[in-house]
Amino acid sequence: MDVLLVDLKKMSAERINASFEEEGLMAGIRLHREYGEDSIVLAAPPSSSVDSSSINSWSIVWHSALMGRETFSSSNSGHGYSLYRLGIKAIVINGRSDRMKYILLSQERAEIIASENLRYSSSISFENIALSSLSDLSLSTGPAADRGVKYSVIQSGGKTIKGADLGHSFYLHNLKGIVFPGFPDRKLGQGNVPEKDAEKRRLFKRVRTYGGYSFITDASRLGWLPVRGWKDRFDPRAAALDGVAMAEKYGSYPESCSDCLLACDRRKRDGHILPRWTEMMTMGTNLGFFDPEDIDKIVSLTNEEGLDTSVLGAMIASIMAKGPEECEKYGLDPSLEGVLAFIKKLSSGSILYNGLSDIEGALESADHAPIDFDLRGASAMALSYSSGLNILLPATLFFPKKRPDEKAATIIAFYEALYTLALEALGHPPFCSDISYFSKAPQIVFRSPLAARYFSKHFKAFGHSSMELLEKGMEVLEEMPNRWSPLPSCFTLEGMSALSIDTVPLARLQVYWEEEKGKVAILLKSRREKMEKHSSSNTPKEGPEEDLGREAEPGLK
Repeated sequence: MDVLLVDLKKMSAERINASFEEEGLMAGIRLHREYGEDSIVLAAPPSSSVDSSSINSWSIVWHSALMGRETFSSSNSGHGYSLYRLGIKAIVINGRSDRMKYILLSQERAEIIASENLRYSSSISFENIALSSLSDLSLSTGPAADRGVKYSVIQSGGKTIKGADLGHSFYLHNLKGIVFPGFPDRKLGQGNVPEKDAEKRRLFKRVRTYGGYSFITDASRLGWLPVRGWKDRFDPRAAALDGVAMAEKYGSYPESCSDCLLACDRRKRDGHILPRWTEMMTMGTNLGFFDPEDIDKIVSLTNEEGLDTSVLGAMIASIMAKGPEECEKYGLDPSLEGVLAFIKKLSSGSILYNGLSDIEGALESADHAPIDFDLRGASAMALSYSSGLNILLPATLFFPKKRPDEKAATIIAFYEALYTLALEALGHPPFCSDISYFSKAPQIVFRSPLAARYFSKHFKAFGHSSMELLEKGMEVLEEMPNRWSPLPSCFTLEGMSALSIDTVPLARLQVYWEEEKGKVAILLKSRREKMEKHSSSNTPKEGPEEDLGREAEPGLK
């Protein structure tokens, strides 16, 4: 496997032998630190995951301008498999071209192609021109990224690849996109959920029938549905967005990531992809919209412009929550047409060019990470946000019948975070694995810290034991920035909120997290010591040893 070095300033692309053992996410982190924070690294999935599963996670590592630090994003799209088939362990992109370019990958070479004529085009328009076959794939920016807007994304096939400002990172290199060859012979059908009996469970049947909109019902029930700038956590109008209502309105046309069993997303009868369930919340309920047609218009325009729905939803909700004077200050009309016009302004770069930092107290957080949920009802996501991990932890979002005990939720969140990091590093998609395991959790797990710890420690996925995953998860966690960021004040006000709802006890949650981290570190250290002791006891002894010999006479062997 090789590393492809692309220098857009020198207009050069060179394949060099990868002389290191790391693969996947860990290879991406290594290369990003070797080539500097100006680099973007795309890392193929580890070869072991490609050999063992039909769907794999690949990673992008870059320096986030919004968060001000190195960060990463993992995706289970087909781009990683394409890199693997090309024999490329990772792509490192450096340098800035004077004029816009895109990178064309093939089995023979990597070309850097002029694309100034595609500047300000949508991602879909780019694909219509740049893709030469139906199986080809691309990563490309939209108009907002081409104008340098920080909270812009990269997309593929009309869907956003995770990463709040990856589009801006492409802009810093004057890069419009990357085209990957498709490989139609890729094996399919194995799915990405390790336990096949998960298909028989109620959750999977519900999601397969009604899509991820089923989770909106859970959000209302457990209090993490964001409503009107996080002022509320429940609104009866959200029933129009749940799975049953959406299926009745649009029919049931599943859309999934590769051959995932869940099929969270949905299409209309005409093939139009409906907003994801998280987008229904961030660009819908949190902005005061509950008509799915209105939300679809908002999300469709956001995607067309190539902006991040999580960041954009947080920004607009923050302005709306501060009242008419703040809306007037930024020229935001809270009506549907006004929001659509405001999104166009944001994409143009004419206002709020620097993103969240231009809105005083928009998120009140040092790293300006996006918020999809009302954190008062989502202890796990409050920790994920504050720790800077920003990964989805679904266990305590979907499965408790009532709000979980805060310590039990923290313990589950810690183990779930480690397993997620480990699976991403090993090239396996974690989301379906997490919910296939935690959907079996008895309700006592969400009420008792001891039960939460016991159940969480028995996680298995893709042939890896919990101990193997904990080892890998701790290894990846140690590579992450080790600091806590504050939460927005609306989630951490002392006492009770205006709606008599508990706010997030972040300080206590962080203490519980660090305590569990210490316990896992001791457990893993003890395990390593036992393995080393066992290994040394099996080592053949060296040096003189008495031997009776053939004639039963003392001697030396």
